[in-house]
Amino acid sequence: MRRILAIGGFSNGESEFLAATYIRELIGKPNPRICLLSTPAADPSMLINDFDAIYGKLGCQTSNVTFYGVAGTHCVRADNAAAHLLQQDAIFVSGGNPRCALALWKEWGLDKVLRQAWESGVLLSGMSAGAICWFDHHVPSPANRNLPLPPGLGILPGNCDVHFHAGDGTRRKEILQTMQILAMPSAIAIDDDAAVLYEGDAIAAVLSWREGATAYQLEGHPDGVTERPLHAKAIGSLRSEPERRPISLSLAAKEACVGRYQLMSPMEVLITLEGEQLFAQYGSQPKHEIFPESEDRFFWKIVDAQVTFEKDRSGRVASLVHHQNGRDTRGVRLQDKDSNGL
Repeated sequence: MRRILAIGGFSNGESEFLAATYIRELIGKPNPRICLLSTPAADPSMLINDFDAIYGKLGCQTSNVTFYGVAGTHCVRADNAAAHLLQQDAIFVSGGNPRCALALWKEWGLDKVLRQAWESGVLLSGMSAGAICWFDHHVPSPANRNLPLPPGLGILPGNCDVHFHAGDGTRRKEILQTMQILAMPSAIAIDDDAAVLYEGDAIAAVLSWREGATAYQLEGHPDGVTERPLHAKAIGSLRSEPERRPISLSLAAKEACVGRYQLMSPMEVLITLEGEQLFAQYGSQPKHEIFPESEDRFFWKIVDAQVTFEKDRSGRVASLVHHQNGRDTRGVRLQDKDSNGL
C-alpha cells in the first residue's frame, strides 16, 4: 500500500509522541525499522536524539541519514542512504527548510529513491517541511511571491501548506493572500496537531489530537479563497496548558540579545532585531519571532519552546539556553557584531 502521512506541526513534545504512536500503529508490525531524514533542519544532534528516544520507546529500530555530521544511535552516511532507505518500514522527514533539503536529495538521487520507497510500500511521513515536501508545490511565503512556485518531490499532486492556524492568525492570512495573488487553484492546509493520511494520491483520513485542529481544503476563486474544514478523527487529546502572554520589554534589553550563538555543531542560532521585534533563526530553518515573557526569557508562538539568555558577571549576554521537549541545550555566544539585517 502506498501511504504518506503529512503532519502540520507539533505544538509540544506530547503532540510529537501522539503522532509517533499513530505512525507506529500504521506500520503494524513488531520491531519496525524507521529512518529519520533531518536534512531540512541540517541534521542537528538534539533532534536526532529526541527521535531515537521517542521511537525507541515505542519499540522501533531507529536510524538516521545525515549530510552534515554523525549523530544518533545508527547514523547512515548519504552515500549509503539509497539501499538503507529502501529497507525501512517507514521514513520520517523533519521540519526545517524544504528548499535546501530537496536540492541535496536531488543532488544525491534520493528524490528518486523516496519515490521508489513509496511505490514499494514504505510509509512516508513528516511534519512541516517534512509534510509539504511530498507535494508538487507548497504555498510560498510573502517574500517569495515573485519567484516560481517552490517545487516538491511531486509524489502527491497539488499544493500544501502547514501550521495553518498557528500563532495569532497571521500565517493563515498570508497563505490565503498568496493563493489569491498567484491565482493558485487549490491547496491542502494542515493545522499543528493534525495530519492527513494519503493512500495512493487520495486522502484516506484526517487525524487530530487537539480539539479544533484539522486540515482544510482551500479553493481559489477570482474573488478570494474558500476554506472547507475536513472532518478529523481524534487519535488522542493533548492536555490544555495556560496560554503564554508576552510582556513589554525595552528595546535595549532586546538589543542585548542580538548575535550568533553556537548551539551544537554544526547548528548556529542567529538572533536579529527588526524594528522592535526579536527573531531567532536556527541553522537553515526559517526565522521566527520570539516574544518576551521576562527580561531574559522568550517564547515562540508557533511551537512549544522557549529560550533563556544568560549574562556573565559584567552583565553582558554571553549564552543562551534552548528549552524544548523537556531538554535544555546551551549555546555560547560567538560574536558581538550587530546582526540586524543579516
